[in-house]
Amino acid sequence: MHDNLYTYIFSDMDIWLSDLNQISHIGINLLAFSPLDVTNHVNPMKMSQMVNYAAARGVTIDSAAHNAEIVPVQAAVLHDSLHLIAKALESFRPLPREFYSPVSCSAASRWPFGSSIMNYLNTVGLDGLTGTITMQPSGRYQHTLRLLKLERNGLSDIGVWNSKTGLNIADRNLAKPLKTTAGTEDDPLRVVSILQAPFLMLKDESKAPPYGEITEKDVHGFLISLLNRVSRLIASEGKGFKYKLYLVPDREFGLRDKTGNWSGMVKEILEDRADLAVGPFTLTAQRESVISFTKPFMTAGIGILYQAPRGSAPNLFALMRSLSVNLWFASLVATAAIGVSLWIIGRFSPLEWSNEHFCTGFATTWAVNVFNLRNSLWFAMCSLMMQGCDINPRAVSTRLLGGVWWFYTMFLSAHFIAKLASVLTVEKMSVPFSSVDELVKHQEIRYGMLNHGSTFEFFQDSKIPIYKEMFEKMNASFPSVFVDSYDEGVKRVASEKYAFLMESTEIEYRVQRNCDVTQIGGTLNTIQYGIGTPKNSPWTEQISMAILYLIENSTIAELREQWWKRGSVCVKDEKSTGPSAINSTLVGGAFLILAGGLVIAMIMVVVEFVWNALHNAKIDKASLWTELVLELRHALRFTASSTRPVLQKQCRTCGVETHSLAAAQMHEHKDYTPMLFLDAATRHSHTGKH
Repeated sequence: MHDNLYTYIFSDMDIWLSDLNQISHIGINLLAFSPLDVTNHVNPMKMSQMVNYAAARGVTIDSAAHNAEIVPVQAAVLHDSLHLIAKALESFRPLPREFYSPVSCSAASRWPFGSSIMNYLNTVGLDGLTGTITMQPSGRYQHTLRLLKLERNGLSDIGVWNSKTGLNIADRNLAKPLKTTAGTEDDPLRVVSILQAPFLMLKDESKAPPYGEITEKDVHGFLISLLNRVSRLIASEGKGFKYKLYLVPDREFGLRDKTGNWSGMVKEILEDRADLAVGPFTLTAQRESVISFTKPFMTAGIGILYQAPRGSAPNLFALMRSLSVNLWFASLVATAAIGVSLWIIGRFSPLEWSNEHFCTGFATTWAVNVFNLRNSLWFAMCSLMMQGCDINPRAVSTRLLGGVWWFYTMFLSAHFIAKLASVLTVEKMSVPFSSVDELVKHQEIRYGMLNHGSTFEFFQDSKIPIYKEMFEKMNASFPSVFVDSYDEGVKRVASEKYAFLMESTEIEYRVQRNCDVTQIGGTLNTIQYGIGTPKNSPWTEQISMAILYLIENSTIAELREQWWKRGSVCVKDEKSTGPSAINSTLVGGAFLILAGGLVIAMIMVVVEFVWNALHNAKIDKASLWTELVLELRHALRFTASSTRPVLQKQCRTCGVETHSLAAAQMHEHKDYTPMLFLDAATRHSHTGKH
C-alpha cells in the first residue's frame, strides 16, 4: 500500500501544516483540500501583519504563529470574517449616535441597525485569505477549495474546486483517463525506445527503413529479448500483451528544460503517445515525479572511458628497474668505498700482516698482507653479490667493517629479489590517472559526456564539490566537450586526450569491441534502469513482478551475458591462480650482461696470457714469440691431463721456490732466477728436496 497505485485523500484542511518530508519519498499519491492558496506569498504576509499587530498590543501569541508561513484555516477564516464586517461598517458610515448605545441581550426589542448591517454585508466583497468572498441572504456565495498533491519537494497546487464551476484539474496525469484495454492484438501497447547497443540495434543497417518508420521487426537486442520474456511470463497468467515499438523522434531519453517542459521518452509518455518507455532508462527523482517506473531490471553506474593503456616498450634491462638509478649508483660507490677502506684498515692492523709463506706455510723474513687493494675490492664485490670469497678478514677492525657491509648487502639483496619478482611477473601498464580526483588535476586531458540524459542530470544537479567543479569546467570548455551520441564520444577517446563519462553498461559493451579503449577506475554512483509507464498505469505492477521473477531465476543475467559478449573481439587475459612463465624479453638484459662478461673475460685472458709471456721472456731472456708458442702448446692440449709443467722461479733473497709469477709477486719478491720447465714428477721431487 506504499506505492503509486494507491491514492489517499485527507479531509483535514490543515494537513499541509504537518511535516510531510518523511512520507514524500515513498511513492504514494496523497491528496488534500485547502481553502488557502499555499503558493501565494501574500497570504503569509497578511498573517505576519496580524501577528505583529497583536504582539504590539501585548496579546499573547502561540509560538507556532511566529512562523509567517504557517496560516491555520481557522485563523484565516477569522481574519476574513473580521475584515468583511469592518468593510461593511466602513460602508455604513457615518454611524448614528444610537449605534453606540448599549444593547441588552434580555430585552424584547431588537437592535435597530442589525438589518442594515446585514444588507451592507450582502453588498460588499473581499479578496481574503480563503479566496474571493461575496455574501447573499443565505450566506457566503461561491466557496473555493484548492486541490493539493504531495510531491518530493512538498505540496503542489494541481487543481481548484469551486461550488459553482466544479473541479478543474491542472495535472494532466490526474486529468487524463487511464488506458486499461491496451495490450491486445487490436490494441497493442505503444512502446517507445531508443537505439543504443546492445540494448536495441538494427538487424541490418543496409536494409533499415528511415528512422521514423523503424518498428520492432527491424531491431533486435537485449530489450527485445526482455520484452518477449516479460510478455510470455505475463501470458502464462492470462495477462499477456502485444506491443508496437517505435523510436523516440528527438533521440533523447528525457530532460526537463528551464520552462518545465520535457523532451525524449518522458515527453512521449506525458503526451499519451506511448504506454511504455523501454531502454537504458535511468530512474531519477525528476522523471519519477511525472511518470512511473517498474522495478529496475539492471544496475549500473557512471564510469570513465579512456584510451587503453599501452604497455611499456620491451626493455631488456627490466631487471635493473628493481632498484632506482640513485640506489644502483650508491651501491657501486659504497662497494668501492668499502674496498678501499678495507685495504687502508688492513694495512694499519697488525693482525692482517703475516710472515707465513703463501705457498709453504713456513715463516719467512717478509710479512705479507693478503688484503691488498685488488683483493679488498674483490672481497667487497663478492659480498655484494652474496657469494663466498677465498680470503676473509682476521683483525677485529676489518671483521667489524666486513660484518657491517654484509648487513647492508643482506637487506639490499632481499629488497632487490622482492622487487625483481614483481618486475618480472607483472608488466606494468602506464595510465595517466586512476580516479576522478586525478583526472581533474590533469590539465591536458579533457573530459565530457552526452549533452542529455541521466549522466548530464547527475553532474548538473550534484551537490558534491568535485562534480560541480567538473560540470562548470565542461560548460566553459571550448570547443565543447559534450557530444550528441556515444559513438562520437568513443571516437574522441580513441583519437585524442579525452575522457568520456558514460554509463558502465555501455562501457562494458564498448571495451569488448574496441581494444583501444578501456574503463579507468570504478563507478561514480549507482543508477538503475527501469521501464517507464504513465502514472497509475495498470501495467506497472504486472511488469515489475515479471522483472523480479526474471532476476531471481537469472534470466536477465543470461540475457546480459548473451548480448554483451556476442561479437566480442578483444580477448582479455584471464587472471591465473598458478605461477606464470617469465617473459624472456624481461630478463634479456641478464643474458646480455652474461654475454658481455664472457667477451670481456676473453679479452682479459688474452691480455693476461700475453702479459705473462712478456714477463717470462724478460726473465728467461728469450723472445716473446718463443714464450707464446711454449704456453700455447700446453694451453691447447684439451685432451691431455689436467696437470702441466710449471715454470719455477727461485727467490735469491730467501731461497724459496715459487710455482708461479703471481705468487712471487704477492710475496713482493723482486728477485727471480729462471729455472727449467719440469714435469709433474720432477717438480714433486724438487719440492721434496727443499
